[in-house]
Amino acid sequence: MFASRSASAFNSVPSASGEPVAIIGMACRFPGANDIEAFWRLLEAGGNAVTEGVPGSGVGRWGQLFGENPVQSEGCRFGAFVDDIDQFDDAFFRISPVEAELLDPQQRMMLEVSWRALEDAGIDPDRLRESRTGVYTGISNDEYRMLVVESAKPAEAAACLYALSGTNLNGTAGRVSFVLGLRGPAKAVDAACASAMVAINDAVADLQQGKANLAIAGGVQAILNGRIDELRADAMMLSPDGQCKTFDASANGYVRAEGCGKAARCPELEHAGYSSSSRAMAWKASNAVCRSSTISAASTSGSGRFSPSSSTLSLSQRRSRSSFRPPAQVERREDVPQLRHMLRGELDEEPVRNRKLLVDNDKTGPHFERGERHDQGRSR
Repeated sequence: MFASRSASAFNSVPSASGEPVAIIGMACRFPGANDIEAFWRLLEAGGNAVTEGVPGSGVGRWGQLFGENPVQSEGCRFGAFVDDIDQFDDAFFRISPVEAELLDPQQRMMLEVSWRALEDAGIDPDRLRESRTGVYTGISNDEYRMLVVESAKPAEAAACLYALSGTNLNGTAGRVSFVLGLRGPAKAVDAACASAMVAINDAVADLQQGKANLAIAGGVQAILNGRIDELRADAMMLSPDGQCKTFDASANGYVRAEGCGKAARCPELEHAGYSSSSRAMAWKASNAVCRSSTISAASTSGSGRFSPSSSTLSLSQRRSRSSFRPPAQVERREDVPQLRHMLRGELDEEPVRNRKLLVDNDKTGPHFERGERHDQGRSR
């Protein structure tokens, strides 16, 4: 059970504090995992969400992407797709069927997953109307707009408008703000593979600077245009064996994947408007705390435009180091089930916030589109 905040707590004008930001709710729609619990089960089982098909067969998602046109690139045989991406409850969000048809699936997923993230936090989305809640979305694909532009032009003026508003990248954030009636910032961030992380960075910064009282932040992606797959495969970006072998000398590309992940964030719970009687339960319910974040461009690394710059990375670390925990307080965990229990405080009675910082990642586990191509063992 999650402790919920009063509506007035989100409507009040915040002040800059620089306080840590609590993650109080999460939701996702990933390949092989339509919610957080399913995602945990996928990780626990060591599952692989990548599937293989035959481009040009006219079957399944490969049929939707490539039709019956044969494709020679091996990398196009693999992908990780969410279930029923063409399904959407337009009536629930008060969107007409005509508009919904021209609505990018990325905007649809954003609405659905953002709503579920708020519910996971114990917040009634309807009570956020007129509140200073910000929406931050990492997005870099506009493949649905390509399909709309290539199709026959709508005959009615309203449909023409929907063809534009429903396929804008900024609509992934603006649509959520509009439907929920929010007054905080609405940002769509395109930073390639780092889009979601940069969106989260912006959300944390706005919360700490008092520009919002609550933030819904994350990323979204949908694979909808087969030509984009072909271009990436022909550019030797996609793995011909369907595996992301990040930081390994045998790495030969990555696998494209789609999905949406969102988290509700607010200033650390002691400063977030919870009553003293609910703080203990609220902290127990929170998933984690973000103390600081920084972003930087690779600049000139000497290894190409997409290669990381060691000097830039070092500078970013120095910027945030004052908020980092000492090395002795950081603990890496490979055992996903145990990590899960520790995060939930189920292994002992020691408060979660007093434990060591737990570090792990799922970069290559479920094979989402975050891996990069490697040349001679170096990450691109």
